[in-house]
Amino acid sequence: MKKKLRLGYRGSMVLWIVGITTLGFGGMVAVLALLIHGQLTAASYSASEIAGQGYAAEVASSMNQATGAAEQLAIGVGAIRRLGLDRTSAVEYLHSYIAANADFGGAWFIFEPDAFDGKDASLGRFVPYWNRFSGSLLLESCVDYESGPASAYYQTPLSTGKPFVTEPTVFQIAGAATMVVSYCAPITLDAKTVGVAGIDVSMESMKQAIAAIQPLGLGYAFLLSSTGTIVADPETALIGKPYASIAGEASQTAIMDSYTQGWTYTALGMQPPRNVRAHLVVQPIQISGTDSYWGLGVVTPIDGLMRSIGQMILLVVAIACAVILGSVTALWFIIGLSIRPLARTAAAFGELAAGDADLTRVISLKRDDEIGDLVAGFNAFVEKLRGIITTLKSAQEQLGGIGEELATSSHESASATAEILANIDGVRRLAVNQESSTSAATSSVGAVVTGIEALDELTQSQAAGISEASASIEQMIGNIGSVSASIGHMAERFQDLIRTATAGREKQEAVVVKVGTIASQSELLMDANEIIAGIARQTNLLAMNAAIEAAHAGDAGKGFSVVADEIRRLAETAGEQSVSIGTELSSIKATIAEVVTASVESEESFNLVSSSISTTDELVRQVDHAMAEQREGSRQILEALRDMNDAAEAVRTKAQSMAHDAEQARTGMTMLLDTTVTIRGSMDEMGAGAEQINKAAQSVSQLAESTRESIRSMDEVIGRFIV
Repeated sequence: MKKKLRLGYRGSMVLWIVGITTLGFGGMVAVLALLIHGQLTAASYSASEIAGQGYAAEVASSMNQATGAAEQLAIGVGAIRRLGLDRTSAVEYLHSYIAANADFGGAWFIFEPDAFDGKDASLGRFVPYWNRFSGSLLLESCVDYESGPASAYYQTPLSTGKPFVTEPTVFQIAGAATMVVSYCAPITLDAKTVGVAGIDVSMESMKQAIAAIQPLGLGYAFLLSSTGTIVADPETALIGKPYASIAGEASQTAIMDSYTQGWTYTALGMQPPRNVRAHLVVQPIQISGTDSYWGLGVVTPIDGLMRSIGQMILLVVAIACAVILGSVTALWFIIGLSIRPLARTAAAFGELAAGDADLTRVISLKRDDEIGDLVAGFNAFVEKLRGIITTLKSAQEQLGGIGEELATSSHESASATAEILANIDGVRRLAVNQESSTSAATSSVGAVVTGIEALDELTQSQAAGISEASASIEQMIGNIGSVSASIGHMAERFQDLIRTATAGREKQEAVVVKVGTIASQSELLMDANEIIAGIARQTNLLAMNAAIEAAHAGDAGKGFSVVADEIRRLAETAGEQSVSIGTELSSIKATIAEVVTASVESEESFNLVSSSISTTDELVRQVDHAMAEQREGSRQILEALRDMNDAAEAVRTKAQSMAHDAEQARTGMTMLLDTTVTIRGSMDEMGAGAEQINKAAQSVSQLAESTRESIRSMDEVIGRFIV
């Protein structure tokens, strides 16, 4: 079997101290590293800004020197103009000026037409330009100054009367396209601008000056004009392009909003176009004599800033590790010297444990420190233990008798507890039965309450129905009274109708008699009309005969002829009237016959009507009698409904009282059920407690047996001690 590694007291002590010290130093180093990192980072950013200010001051000084040189050139050329010197002198002055300033690529001046000597018509516009872009000084004429974007180097200072620095612009110089920046100054005579003088600086020279700026040996710089154009950058391909082409419009706008107002712009992040994580500082550079600002951007990579910080943190960690290692070594030897007396004490403990438990033995060691106190305490403990063991031996004999009594008592307690548990179980079963009965009774009472509530609702519905029926019966009695009154009036009308019908029948009979008389008389009229017709015919014959006779008489008979003619016409008229009368009498006779027939039929109808009226009168009397009986029956029904309504109201009152009593009974049953449940729960708890008591009693019985065995074992163990 592999032996378990044992560190010992010294190893454990050293291990704990090393762990605690390492944690402490580690935490201290971590906090210190964070503080150093934060402080150095802030200091690095501040140093980067300060360095940017220094670089910007250098670039501003260089640019201001060029601007100052342009202003000095303008003053010199103006002096030549005031002195009235010729063009040759002015050109030689310009040559000597550029030759004396080797840092400039070219020098020039441009006068307004005829502003120098008034000889432009014969000699041309005076615009000389000395430059060294071809490697040697070369005299040329200025170009692109009249119009176009490139003419700003002349037109702007001429119109404003102030110095001006151009954007990087490409001109044809010495036969090649050359990009330059022009520093321009106005030529003033008598407070009037008559021309412009300037200095040209090549992009290559500006690039070299900006490329020399390398913060921490890792960074770089670039120069922006007032419009955001890259004037100088270590990468030649970027010169002359807008800064937005590499960083975007938003970035260019943010940067320009700062440096064109004279403010410093700072940013931390990925910086284009090299895409390195860096600290960017853009310092404003004011052009001397103008309100225009350019910007110098200084980019310091974060890796360069963090390198020195990392070295500082590594140094702190190395020092901390060295301190921990030295401390552990010293601690190992110091603890080893301190624990040697403890080893002797441990050996004494081992001998005491491995021997015959001789409590009369002590450790002889005198030392005035904690270890001496430990040995003295051990000797005192052994002496105390010897007294305890002596007492235990005496008490052990008494425990033997107590253990026997405890075993006997525990058996009796277990039996009594079993009986209690059986009684509790019986009570619990009774409680369960009572709970079931109470629950059923509660349900039944609930059903009774529900039924009584339903009965109350039905009684209310029945009372409402009886009320409606009573109202209907009362309305029906009123209607019966109205019908009875109408039937009485109808009976009276039928009596009048009967009397009227009888009188009509009698009158109809009289009419029939009179119509018969009229028919008889019409026969007489017919006879008289026949007689009249015969007389008319006879008279007509007599008149004809008289006329004939008058004609025979001649003139003597003319008068008689006229009378006879009149008589004849009267006879004819009478005959015609007799025919008409006969026709009318025939018609009257037929009508009278029809009237007689109708009178007979009318008499028969009157008889039928009279008979029907008599029958109807009898029926009306029967209906009146029936309505009287129905009215009496309705009154009886109304009285019965009122009695039923009173009975229903009494039932509803009793039902409400029963519902209230049943609700109280249900509440009581619910409380009884809750009490029964509580009793059953208590019985369950008592049963569980009794079960635990029973188990405890059994455990006590077992413990009593164990105690008896322990007492025997203790007797054997205590007997081993020598006191």
